[in-house]
Amino acid sequence: MDKKIVTKKGMIYYDEALNSIVALWNDRFMLQGEYRDTISKALDMLDETNATSFITDTRNTKVLSQEQQKFQIEELFPRFMKSSLKRAAYIMPKDIFVQSAVNRSLNELTKYIEVKQFDDLESAKTWIREENIKTHQAENKNTDE
Repeated sequence: MDKKIVTKKGMIYYDEALNSIVALWNDRFMLQGEYRDTISKALDMLDETNATSFITDTRNTKVLSQEQQKFQIEELFPRFMKSSLKRAAYIMPKDIFVQSAVNRSLNELTKYIEVKQFDDLESAKTWIREENIKTHQAENKNTDE
């Protein structure tokens, strides 16, 4: 499988150095079918790479439809739980209404994995990198004992 998905709505790629799936959205509106198809490809990439983190940049998005939010909560997030995913970094939009909708989704997602919010991509990547180092150190400590 290709480790990069490019659509007119954005790009999703695997960052090997971070062992992370990164989703960069460049369109404010996504139809239900486009959303499901793109997210399904991202989940396939997650399964193939065994990525431990997911970074999504929601700065350029609109509020998801009720159907899309339901899909996230009922299908997407439980699949995250069954995957290798341990944490997610969300780059938050400036729009207060979109923030509110994203926060509702994040409240559900935190039931499954660790989630943190950021203002920019570099801060999100730094957090993922630091968490990966902590995990690696803890694993090494456990094997040394």
